[in-house]
Formats: sequence, structure tokens, C-alpha cells
Amino acid sequence: MNRLEVLPVYFRGAGGAIERTEMFKSEPTPYAVPADLYCGSYEVTKGFLGPSRIGNIEIVIFNTRTYRPDPELEEFVKDRLTEAIASKEGPEVVEASGGLAVIRSRIQVSTWWGERGER
Repeated sequence: MNRLEVLPVYFRGAGGAIERTEMFKSEPTPYAVPADLYCGSYEVTKGFLGPSRIGNIEIVIFNTRTYRPDPELEEFVKDRLTEAIASKEGPEVVEASGGLAVIRSRIQVSTWWGERGER
């Protein structure tokens, strides 16, 4: 059986600092979020004969209509995802998944409602 792990949500606050909040209970109304919200998650797939492995790893950005990519925030959330996997899943799962560098390189980033309101 697969397991999905969802991290806290990160966003760029009004003062420019990276801030954290908890994941919302349901999908927000399109574009009605106060800031571009970066939501990291990963899937752990159960190994049939061997150890579990990391499946899909992604950052979904619940974006505003004025969305502009934020490479620093994206890298920050990638770091949080990698740290969470190493901490929670342990070395056996990390090794079976190719190591932390491979795991980090597999993180997919996408906007939920399209960029600049297109979708």
C-alpha cells in the first residue's frame, strides 16, 4: 500500500520572508489565495520483496493571478522535502530510492491553476 506525506505550506510573506502555514482542509477557490502557496508532498511505495521506495515527489503551487516564479522559495521547499524524507523514511528507503541527490533531482514543480491565470 502506498502512503502520501504532505508537508506544511510555505509562502513569501508581505515583508519578503519565507513563512509557513498548515495545509488547508480542502482545495481553495482558484486564484483566491493570499499568496503563492508552495505545497510539498511525496509518496512512499511499499516494496514487494525489498524496502519501500520514494514514488512521486512534487511541489504544487496554488498560485495567484499575479504568480511569478520564486526560485529561492522553490529551492527552500525542495530542501524541506529532502530533509523530511531523510528524517522520516530513514537510510534504507533513501538508499533504495537512489540516494538524496537522486530524490531531490526528481522533485516535480507545477502550478495548480496555470501560470498567469491561464488554464
